[in-house]
Amino acid sequence: MRVSLLVLLLLATGMTHGHEVRHVTIEAPALVTTIRYADDVNVAGAPYEIRPRGQVDPIQMGWTDSQGRIAFASAAPGAYQVSVFTMDGHGVNFELVVDETQTLAAADRPLVERHAGIVAGVGILFGLFGLLMLFQRRSAG
Repeated sequence: MRVSLLVLLLLATGMTHGHEVRHVTIEAPALVTTIRYADDVNVAGAPYEIRPRGQVDPIQMGWTDSQGRIAFASAAPGAYQVSVFTMDGHGVNFELVVDETQTLAAADRPLVERHAGIVAGVGILFGLFGLLMLFQRRSAG
């Protein structure tokens, strides 16, 4: 009797999983955003929040990884506001628009990046105009 009770107790302890920690890994598409400073240094360990456009409560919060990355697998198509808070108090806010296939439809880009071509073109025109004026003055004088 005692032996059978002991065997039953030992078998029951194998089914309890008292202090077991489990994890589940699935493959799913995600958007990965890398946050960097202007000098191309990764913003590692910065807190961030992601919230649907027009909502106050974030649907995802966390910290950027050691490479300055944020992974976001959106639950539904739509626009999401991403806010990253850097330790120097600057941070960045931008918007991601996700379509029905869970891919990036549009992303907000910094002002400099959006207008880099225009700024470069104006700079080239001013440079050419400056060279033209320099040669014109030398030939006139």
